[in-house]
Amino acid sequence: MNKKDLIAKIKEQGYDSAGEVYADLMLVIREAIVAGEEVVLDGIGKLVPTQSSARDGRNPKTGEAIKISAKKGVKLKVGSPMKKMLNG
Repeated sequence: MNKKDLIAKIKEQGYDSAGEVYADLMLVIREAIVAGEEVVLDGIGKLVPTQSSARDGRNPKTGEAIKISAKKGVKLKVGSPMKKMLNG
């Protein structure tokens, strides 16, 4: 499902400006993740901010040692209701 499909589904629920609802929802989710908060998506799972530390690595082509910098990311931890839906 892409943005357009999601907005169409929101409109089906009776919202007049589904595009604004979608935009506000995405903004709130992004702000929460940047602030380090988990975002629970009821019935789906939760978005969890992650942090990887800096480490040493190797260039797979040359074998040269390189530094891999620390970075932030986000993971979806799928909840049991969604797992049950997916696996029958």
